[in-house]
Amino acid sequence: MNKKGETKSMWEIALIIGILAIVLQNFGFLGGAGGVITSSGGLPVIQAPRPTTQLAADGVCPVGGVIEDSTITFDWKDKFTATDTTNGNVYISVDGGSPYNTTAGDGGTKVLNPGQKVDVWFAFDSPNYYSEKKTFSVPCEGSPSPWQADLYKNGTITFKLTSQDDDTALGGTCTNIESITAGQNIVLSGSVVVETDRGFPHGGVWVVSAPFNSTGLKKDRLDITLDGTKLTKVIVPDIHPNAAVNALTAADVDEIAFEVPANLLVTNREIPYTITFELNSPGSIGGPLFNNTNFTFYDYDYYVADDGSIKLGAEDDNNANVGSDSVLNTKFGFCFNSL
Repeated sequence: MNKKGETKSMWEIALIIGILAIVLQNFGFLGGAGGVITSSGGLPVIQAPRPTTQLAADGVCPVGGVIEDSTITFDWKDKFTATDTTNGNVYISVDGGSPYNTTAGDGGTKVLNPGQKVDVWFAFDSPNYYSEKKTFSVPCEGSPSPWQADLYKNGTITFKLTSQDDDTALGGTCTNIESITAGQNIVLSGSVVVETDRGFPHGGVWVVSAPFNSTGLKKDRLDITLDGTKLTKVIVPDIHPNAAVNALTAADVDEIAFEVPANLLVTNREIPYTITFELNSPGSIGGPLFNNTNFTFYDYDYYVADDGSIKLGAEDDNNANVGSDSVLNTKFGFCFNSL
């Protein structure tokens, strides 16, 4: 029996296995998270890879690693006070699928599969807080730190406006009136005050109802600049009632909506704005009617649309859907008088 030949063949086989193992390890097929090659009695030995909590770049767990389901804990706090909130449930969408209610609240848990990409809406149906959307990846092994979000509590905003005539405050009654002449372009200055430790993180819609007609104000000349940002005109949301403005009739009134971007109304300060009006020439609004020009603000939040998807905006279905419905957050009126 040729012992020398057998020994040589064994070494050749071991060498081939060792080289193959190194190649496979380098390409991640033997547990890129820690599989190593050592020697035992002069022969290469492949050790089992260490467990990993990381995902591969393509979201697929590496072959050879420890793969198991993860228990995810959801946690959210008040943005300003850092206290836990108990309102609302978590909605999720897994790998682009239809969103659904997990029924997990603050501190609740959900078991998810390794490698999944998950969109999370925290406190989705809370009556007191605006939901926040974040995207996470489920680890391949183990339970990660809680998935967290800081939420804004909803509140109120207050409009302030100053007359161009004499710097008096407008609003509430016709005690102070803004005068405008035919063909005149006026720019009024004011501020929006957000309630302390509250905010509107997703923005909203600012609707101006006024006598925009052939003899009244020019609809195409109305502009609003908020905190240095010129607001974009958008479609008036269906939630806004098509009704008369106080002493005016519905036929006398028209509306223009402006979108307030996210993160503009989220601070504890007076946020400056200017609004530009122009009266048709010839034109007349008539005598000062009680609050013949109104501001209405509708907040944006996430809600479930008719097709089951989750959308962000001012709800357009009469608040019939699940979610933190947009509300008539505030209303402000003042009086014009044409000279």
